[in-house]
Amino acid sequence: MQKVKIIFRLRAALALLATGLAAHLAAQGGYFQQETGYTIHVRLDDTSHVLHGHLALEYTNNAPHALDTLWLHLWPNAYSSRQTAFAKQARAIGSLDFQFAPKSQLGGIDSLSFAQDGNATPWRPHPEHPDIAFILLPSPILPGASTTITTPFRVKLPKVFSRLGHTGQSYQITQWHPKPAVYDASGWHPMPYLDMGEFYSEFGTYTVHITLADRYTVAATGTLQTLEEQERLQALSQNQTVGHSGRLKTLTYTADRVHDFAWFADARYQVRQDTVQLPNGDSVQTWAFFLDGSSSYWAKAVPFLKRALRFYSQQVGSYPYPQATVVETEAGAGGGMEYPMITNISGAFDEQSLDILIAHEVGHNWFYGILGSNERDHAWMDEGLNSYYEQRYARTYYPGQNTLLPEVIMRRTPIQERELGYLFQARRHLEQAPATPSGALSPANYFVGAYEKPALALHHLQGYLGREKMDSLMQSYFEGWSFRHPQPQNFKQHLEAGSKENLDWLFDGLIGSAQPLDYAIRKVERRGRSVKVTVRNRGGIAAPIPIALMQGDTVLSQEWASGFSGQRTFRLRGKAADAIVIDPERLTPDLRRYNNRRQLEGLSLPKLHFLAGLNSDESANLFLSPAGGWNAHDGWMAGLLAYNSAVPERPFEFQLAPAWGFNSRQLAGLGHLGYHFYPNALQRLSVGLRARQFSYRNGGAAAPTLSYRRWQPYLTADFKPNFSATARCQLELSTLWLDREAFSFADPASPSLDRDPARLQQARFTFEQYRRFNPYSWTFLLEHQGFEDAFGESQRYVKATAMIDWDFHYAPRAAVHLRLYGGYFLYSTFREAGFTSPFALNLISQGHNDYRYEGLFLDRQAAGTFAANQLLTHEGGFKTPIGPGFPLGRSNNWVAALNFSIDLPPDALLGIPIKPYLDLGYFDNAMPTGQSDTFADQFVWNGGFLLSVADEALAIYLPVISSANLGDRLAERGSFLQRIGFQVNFQKLNPWRIRDRITY
Repeated sequence: MQKVKIIFRLRAALALLATGLAAHLAAQGGYFQQETGYTIHVRLDDTSHVLHGHLALEYTNNAPHALDTLWLHLWPNAYSSRQTAFAKQARAIGSLDFQFAPKSQLGGIDSLSFAQDGNATPWRPHPEHPDIAFILLPSPILPGASTTITTPFRVKLPKVFSRLGHTGQSYQITQWHPKPAVYDASGWHPMPYLDMGEFYSEFGTYTVHITLADRYTVAATGTLQTLEEQERLQALSQNQTVGHSGRLKTLTYTADRVHDFAWFADARYQVRQDTVQLPNGDSVQTWAFFLDGSSSYWAKAVPFLKRALRFYSQQVGSYPYPQATVVETEAGAGGGMEYPMITNISGAFDEQSLDILIAHEVGHNWFYGILGSNERDHAWMDEGLNSYYEQRYARTYYPGQNTLLPEVIMRRTPIQERELGYLFQARRHLEQAPATPSGALSPANYFVGAYEKPALALHHLQGYLGREKMDSLMQSYFEGWSFRHPQPQNFKQHLEAGSKENLDWLFDGLIGSAQPLDYAIRKVERRGRSVKVTVRNRGGIAAPIPIALMQGDTVLSQEWASGFSGQRTFRLRGKAADAIVIDPERLTPDLRRYNNRRQLEGLSLPKLHFLAGLNSDESANLFLSPAGGWNAHDGWMAGLLAYNSAVPERPFEFQLAPAWGFNSRQLAGLGHLGYHFYPNALQRLSVGLRARQFSYRNGGAAAPTLSYRRWQPYLTADFKPNFSATARCQLELSTLWLDREAFSFADPASPSLDRDPARLQQARFTFEQYRRFNPYSWTFLLEHQGFEDAFGESQRYVKATAMIDWDFHYAPRAAVHLRLYGGYFLYSTFREAGFTSPFALNLISQGHNDYRYEGLFLDRQAAGTFAANQLLTHEGGFKTPIGPGFPLGRSNNWVAALNFSIDLPPDALLGIPIKPYLDLGYFDNAMPTGQSDTFADQFVWNGGFLLSVADEALAIYLPVISSANLGDRLAERGSFLQRIGFQVNFQKLNPWRIRDRITY
């Protein structure tokens, strides 16, 4: 037996090697395409959610050489374990339902017994992917010959986690049967199933016999051949009641020139049917199957379907199939998924969203349904081209409207909805090239690279060539490559031949790279009736651009300039023009339009926005909003928030929030100025200044109100993220200047108000594994300060701290949170002083020991109010306030802490986000008075419950049990209310921080 295993493994390795060899041989023979013909009998067992089937595959080899191996996809096995490519990707993108699903909800395919022309043939799974297999054919398939492969199969249907599966007794039967991989001039293309990453399949014919209980209504690829079921569907479409006998029925469907077959079954479907006549005169049956609760807008599904079929047929080429169906499902990949002649839709919330979803998914009948590109390697060739036409559809039927984002967000910006995702990623220097294989794209870049940017690139090409020429090229592309497998080079060659243009800027630039398209006006001279303008290419793509003379919003004249590098000078004629603009109609994906405009008359003023919204990227911006706040020292504050940039990011950004404190009668507030550079070696390099001024008290409530000012110039390097490892890191160097008012007691008889300055330097390095499943991060901080103490003695320290945060998920939306912290003075002149230094390490972070004035505290000096119970889970991360005056938990030498909390299941406690916590810490009392302290004296622990909102940006901490030393301090605070801590972490609530931390 061992010898047999070794021999078969050797044959498997040779089969894999043969893939590369066959690719080389196939490439010598030019284009060819294989053919498939399926006959499938399948029965649905809706009690055990199992398919029992038998498949006969007629495979025709049109390659110029024989094939002795047949690679197959067994995609139901993607759901067989948590180690498949699908499961790993689901974890990486944060879809955790499959990771924690019980075994009963998993799926797979088994009971396979392959035979070639009636002779049993061995098969084995791929060494890494159980959803790929290969057959070593006893009889090689000669060029031009056909063979028949047969097998029984059994599919255990998973719960719907992606595309295939069931929700109760609602069934989505997709990617469900053994299916050969594509073999073309590049060789075999076996690929594991992915949720984010689609397919590549051979065209062929299907005859499918489906047996199931007669109460089910079925929507499927192909033409229904069963007369009795045709009559039943017609009755349902007319709202007639149809009965069922409880027996089984068998439905037969046939389909020609398709690459897949999908079917959906549900006993609750309502049905609508009509016929649409296409522009070429062909008639197509149109069907909609939907659930009861959706009838308010799904009643218009058939009219939307008819309109989409007419639109794509007119713009691209006539729909070639006899029927088209849309079906509502309770769950599905990305809200919708296309199959030949049928698409399933989930997630529509009104008529317009349903219309756009139907148009997009129906459009996939052209782009990859008929033009069968490799979706896995070149996702942009179907998603991008289809999105281009979907956007044209939306502009035709919803002109001037946003189809996804609310008008309140888009009303004050010229940025169009179709380009926002691209600008958001590219402005942050986080874009990946659209030509990147889908499996290597991050989730955000999958949307941008596969859908949005290719559509923008084609819109650019349309603007350059003209719509009529563009339509002609696309229609001839459709005609020439229908039911074939075009590759990117075929598409490029076709467009270049038809346009007689070099399109490297499109295919190598906009599609093949993440280089920016960025032209800028450098110089303008007006000479009589003409304007001389110098334009510089600041990006990496030499694409054609339109340059226009404007009068207000009217284009007086416009000309297209061929792409160039460096800079060029142009002369345009137009006496009445008041501005010259690059691409005023937003035909190109220019990254930074604020350098595309130059006024010839008048001033270019910032665009004023009140409250919030998106940037105008064609001019400077000024956002104004009322602002206010309160703390115990300044009292109520009224002020103004002014900033110049929100979304998308701009190189120079500022946020200023000055306010007047009615209690302190002083100016308060905070601000930030920053400038971003985008060198190739980094994601971003930022320099800036953070500043704030507020009041505080150095003592109890009766102490006079003082003020502090804080300035922090910084240099931050954000390193390029590793998208495949979902990892990012950052290095920040900063200097902190503090200027505090304080009383001087140099003359004890007459204390005077003086300044207490401080300056310290910090280096902070942060690494973050930002995946949703078991994410973790660690931060290392090095801090130095030299100063004179109250006695005029020079003091100095160098402090190092390290922190690790790690989440361990035990359910899709619940985790155990672990935090480790350690801090040590590498050098200190006050390590063994007889007092606890203001710069000591802390287990509990409150306002009174926040010597950096890093947090925004409502009552910084613990004036005896509940506001003084505010804390931040920094340093040791303890969650129990003890107030000033106690050295407990503070050290001039070193501290260490371990913090636990655990999410309760989402359905526990009516969904209230309460979780238990436990904090353990040790502080080394290096003072002379602490020499006799035992471990118990220096070990502190506390446990309780916390109520958290937004990852403890807002939180309340309820202590329940504590160590004796901490319990004594809590007892001295009196009532239980004074033992409750709370957190308001304004840094986590900062919208610019949230913007920057949106995952890639």
